[in-house]
Amino acid sequence: LSHELREDFDTAVQGNNLKEADLKTLTGGARIANIFRERFPFELIKVELQDKDMRNQTVVAIRNIRGFRSGLFTPDEAFEYIVKTQIAKFEEPIFKCVDMVTSELLSIVHEATSKVRIIF
Repeated sequence: LSHELREDFDTAVQGNNLKEADLKTLTGGARIANIFRERFPFELIKVELQDKDMRNQTVVAIRNIRGFRSGLFTPDEAFEYIVKTQIAKFEEPIFKCVDMVTSELLSIVHEATSKVRIIF
């Protein structure tokens, strides 16, 4: 039972079963691949990263961290703060794509378990 369920899930994700392939819409692993190829880049484009603002923030952060001292090298704290701020902007599109992939995997599991139920 569990072996058959695993095989059905694996086949749906890998896309190896041409006999049951839907020729009108993407299914299983093809939908997951589509999320990464098309949806994820689209979601990333929505994130607005302003170079000018980032440069200004970097300069201000460096000046704030140095205080009245001057330095030859960029403080690590300023760089880390700016990078973490920029990375945080990508959390929403990443989580959105994770949710889409999770939803697709759950539908694959549901379909595989319904096939097993039909057999028994």
